[in-house]
Formats: sequence, structure tokens, C-alpha cells
Amino acid sequence: MSALVYVRSEENYEEKKTNLLHCRSGNDKNHMYAFFLKNWDSCKAEWVGYLRKNIPYLQNITNNRIEAKWGLVKKVVNGTFEIDESIATLITVQEWAEDIYLEEIHRVGARPVLDKDPELAALAVQVSAYAYELVAAEHRYAASVDADYDVINTGDANAQIVSREIRRKSLVSLQRFSCDCAFQQTMLLPCRHVFFARRFNRNETVIPPFSFYSQRWALRCPANHISQGEVTAGGSVALQHVERNHRDYKAMDSAAMYSSPKAALEKISDVMAIQTTPTFNVALEWLHDFVYTTALKPVMLGRNDGQLEDKRAAPTQNDAITAPKTRPKKRVQRSASEEEPPAIGTTEDTAYVFASPPEVTSLARKKQRVQTRAERTKATRKLARLLRDVKRHRVVTLDDADAILEGVYSLESAEKIVEERKLPLMEAHKPLQIRHFNVGQEMPRLEGCPTRDKIDEAITAIDIRRSDHALLAYWTDFGSIPYEQLQLVRRILIAGNAFREAKLTIEWVERAAWKEKYICPPFQDLRWIPKDIILVSVRELHLGHSLLEMN
Repeated sequence: MSALVYVRSEENYEEKKTNLLHCRSGNDKNHMYAFFLKNWDSCKAEWVGYLRKNIPYLQNITNNRIEAKWGLVKKVVNGTFEIDESIATLITVQEWAEDIYLEEIHRVGARPVLDKDPELAALAVQVSAYAYELVAAEHRYAASVDADYDVINTGDANAQIVSREIRRKSLVSLQRFSCDCAFQQTMLLPCRHVFFARRFNRNETVIPPFSFYSQRWALRCPANHISQGEVTAGGSVALQHVERNHRDYKAMDSAAMYSSPKAALEKISDVMAIQTTPTFNVALEWLHDFVYTTALKPVMLGRNDGQLEDKRAAPTQNDAITAPKTRPKKRVQRSASEEEPPAIGTTEDTAYVFASPPEVTSLARKKQRVQTRAERTKATRKLARLLRDVKRHRVVTLDDADAILEGVYSLESAEKIVEERKLPLMEAHKPLQIRHFNVGQEMPRLEGCPTRDKIDEAITAIDIRRSDHALLAYWTDFGSIPYEQLQLVRRILIAGNAFREAKLTIEWVERAAWKEKYICPPFQDLRWIPKDIILVSVRELHLGHSLLEMN
């Protein structure tokens, strides 16, 4: 297919088409070949090169342009990014690309080397590098021995360039120095035929003056300066503006299309609830038919305000809701083979009525526990935001620290809560004892925190002794701590260590500096991601564990 896109003549196209059929074993009924004839060969004027040579597409085919842009976007934007992250990344990359573009425009220095042709050297400082390479290739061919052309002056300021090898003819204008070949028409640059004609006529230079070039390729043209506005077409490139079809209605989003019918259906429900049973049944059947018909065959309902009259009148006292008229359903007579067999062992149809399930008004224990935990976590996160914004707040309790550290947390969300409830570290030198709660004993008040090794030892000992964890860890020189508080203290210590490592990482990122040449796989994205995004990612990095419960 790529070879068919860039063919230069009808004979070449038919040859490539025959090769495609040969690859399909000469079977013109082949599914792929039939698909090609139906969907591609029928519209070849829109994509084949020799039929599009009057369009200045600058060798930028639509598919190539879309795939190239998507390829560049995928390098910097991940599919898991949120919409705000994607927009911020794309804006940053666009700003960097614009800076690089402006740097190329304002760069001071000579582009070509000294051993180049002087005409090409003068052209190199006027056009972009891409245009220079294209013109240089055409110039090299026109100046080589491979350029075997016959020049025929027609006398009307035109010259006909005929190839002796393939007998292809090209018409060159000697006033505008343009050609009707595919390269000139699609790239808006002088081609080999123009160079050969100027060389044959012994013009002052082989390359035409720069005033005959399109502004699209000019480096110093103000129209191409992106810092002063959008880049226009320039030169002979013309943009075709297609006016959108006018419509007399405004498109609605999905939210409005959902909420508006829902509000109308609520009013319908209120009206139907006060009707009698026959009227209700008829209206309900009509609603079912409407839903079925709309889902089966959606239609576009149009309305002409000039032909319709407003038949709505003010309600009167004698108005009453009447049942809509419905067509009687036609009974389809089945054949004897389609008749349903009678039920065995029954003499008449029996109607079975099932009782409705009992209505449960209270929440299950598990669901209520999950709901309570979610409400507590929500309140704690609100308190954490107040602490972060240095606003007036209530006293932080251990329950707040337990709620914020129970699931997933980060340095941004939980640091202030943990700092407010940070317990002093107390040594416990006496041996550990596992005890039961005494009769009437209150929950011990936690005044300090033992070391991490003592906490792990106590939790392991309680796990071995009992499964219900209704035990106390007791040290003579420290005091007693229940199992739940041991778990909480351990989470606080783990969170404190994680916060310290996150802060050290932030300090390192702020001090770190690297050059682009030192970036190697798999850290290529560092050239696109600024430090601000990295610092935010570290502050919002999930440091906790997700709690999963089995149903």
C-alpha cells in the first residue's frame, strides 16, 4: 500500500496493482483484494500520488501526519494519566518545542560547510534544513550526467522538458520558474526541471532567486515567527474554509439528556400514582410500548413551528385523565406443529403468586462497619486539610491517626496528623508479660511509645496466645498496652519512617541536576518531566496498604 501511495504514473499504479493481485495468488475473489477494489481503488484520486500532484501537501500524507503526532504524544503521555496531568504534560512539551524552534530561527552562525556549492550555501541560510536537503538533492541530479533531457522552447515564455529515457514531459515557466511536475506542485520548491532549464538557457544562477520560493520554507519570514502569533499558510499555499452546516437546535451533553427525562418521568410517576387501576394499566402499557419502540428503532423527531399550532389550553374543572386509545393486538394463528403441548397432569391453568421478599430497613453489620469507617476517614482527611492550611481545628486524637493510617495515605495527606499525635519514645527494659484485662479495668491511656522491637515482640506474643486479641502487653517499667494500640503505634512508627524517607527524596530532587546526555533507559521521561511534577508525585506517593476484606 505504501508503494501505491507514491506512484508517479497510471502505468506504475496498474503495475503495483497487478503485483498485489499476484501476491494473492492471482485470485481476484480474494477477500483482501476485493476489499482493496471496493474501498481504495474506487477513490484513488484522494490518495494516489500522481492524481494529487496539484495539491501542496508537502509530502505530509494524512495518515503519516496523524501517526507521527500520536507517536510523539505517546512518548510523553501515558494511558494511565489523568486528564489534568495529560494537559499539563502536553503544554510543557509544546512550550519546549516552541523554544527549540525559536532558537533555530535566531541562531547566529553559518549553516553550510565551505566546500559546498556557493548557490546552495546562500540558500541554506534562507530556508529550513528540510527544504534545503530537498532542493540540494534536485540540484545534484540536475547538475549530474544522469540528467538526460531535451529542452524545447515553445516561444510563449515556457519550455518543455522531455526525458530521453522514459519520454516524460514537463512544462516549465521561464517567468515564474515553476513546473507542472509532482515535486513542484506538492512541495512548492524548484525541481530538477527548473534547474536544468536555467542551466540550458545559461541564466546567471542555476537556482532561482529566493523571491520565487514559498514563504512556507523561509526562516526569516515574519509569518513563520510563532512568538508573534499563529503560523499562516504563506506563499501559494491556500487554506480552504468549509462552513459548518447550520442547525436550529443546540447539542445537549449526556448529563442534560439524562437529567431532563428523569425529571419528566418523576412527574409522570406522580400523576400515574393517583389514577385508577384501569387508567394506570393502559398508561403503563403505553410507556412500555414507547420504550420498546424507541430502543428497537430510534428515530429523529423533527418539528416545524410554522405548521404546528399550540393546542395546549388552560385546564378546566371538567377535564379528566383518559386512557389513550391502543390498537388491539392481532393474534397470530400458529400451525399444528407450532402449537405448544398441553401441560401433563393439569386440567386448568394455575396462577402461582409469590410473596414479596421481606423489607430490610437496617444495615447489615459488615456494611454498617464499612460505612462508619468511610465517614471517619472522610472527617479525618478534612481535619488534615485544615492542619495543612494552618487553620483553626480541634485537638487531634489517636482515633484520627488510626483513621488516616488505616488505608492508603501519603506525605501530603497524613504528615500533619502524625506530627500532631507523635508520642514520646520510652524504653522498656523489663521482660514482656501477656495479661488479661482485669474485671472493670478501663482502657489504658497511652502516654508514650516503646521501641519498634518491643512492639513487634508484643504483637507476635499476643498472636500466638489468643486469636481474639483481648490481651494486654505489660512491662513493669513501662505499663500496659492493648493489642489495638500496639497495632496503631506500629503504624505510626512505620509512617514516620516513610515520611522521613520521602522528605530526604524531596531534598535530593531539589538539589539534583543532570544533563540530557546522561539520561539513559529506562529514565528517558526525565527530559520531559519538570521537577515540580516529580516533587508533587513524591508528596502524593501512596505509602500505606490497602485493606481488603473477604465477602
